[in-house]
Amino acid sequence: FTALTPVNGISFQKRITQGGNTTATIVSGLNIPHWVRIKRVGSTFSSFYSADGLSWTKIGADVTITMNAKVLVGLPITSHSNGTLGTATFSNVTLE
Repeated sequence: FTALTPVNGISFQKRITQGGNTTATIVSGLNIPHWVRIKRVGSTFSSFYSADGLSWTKIGADVTITMNAKVLVGLPITSHSNGTLGTATFSNVTLE
């Protein structure tokens, strides 16, 4: 997944093998709001960010993850603080 945080920048997090460790490629120094994008072609995943939704910058290298053709997609949010509600606004969400 690609995470956008108010203080820790943008992170492309992935688990290459089932049950394996998660690794992350982090782009720090960016402030919200930003656009994020994940692109899947077959088993290859790429992650991007953009300040304007028009010009995109790739985060790290493509990764290959073997998955079924159909997957579930979600938009998670967390405050990372027990008992504190996290909020976010999602706009212009598309699946291609």
